[in-house]
Amino acid sequence: MLTRHEFATVQSHLSTVYFASSAVLAGLSLGTFLLRHPVNTWSKEAKNLGIALIIALSAAELNSLVLNPLVTNLMFDRNNIEFLQAAKVYRIILLKKILKIIFI
Repeated sequence: MLTRHEFATVQSHLSTVYFASSAVLAGLSLGTFLLRHPVNTWSKEAKNLGIALIIALSAAELNSLVLNPLVTNLMFDRNNIEFLQAAKVYRIILLKKILKIIFI
C-alpha cells in the first residue's frame, strides 16, 4: 500500500505519460483522417468529424501541456504543506511532553 505522498509521486509520472500519449493518439487520428479525407473534399459529415478531431487534439494538448503540470505542482505543494504542518505539530507535541516531564 502506498502512502499519499508516494502515490502522488507515482501519479505524477503516470499522468504525464497518459496525457502525452492521448495527445499523440489524437494527433494520429486527425492525421489519418486528413489523409483519407482532404479538407477541400469535406462533406457536411466529414466537416463535423474533422472539427471534432481538431477539438479532441486541442483538448488533449491543453491537458498535456497546461493542466497536468499545473495540477501536479499543486499536488506537490499540498504535500509539502502537509509535511510542514505535521512537523510543526510533532514539535509542539514533543515540547508539551518535555514540559510535562520537567514540571511533574
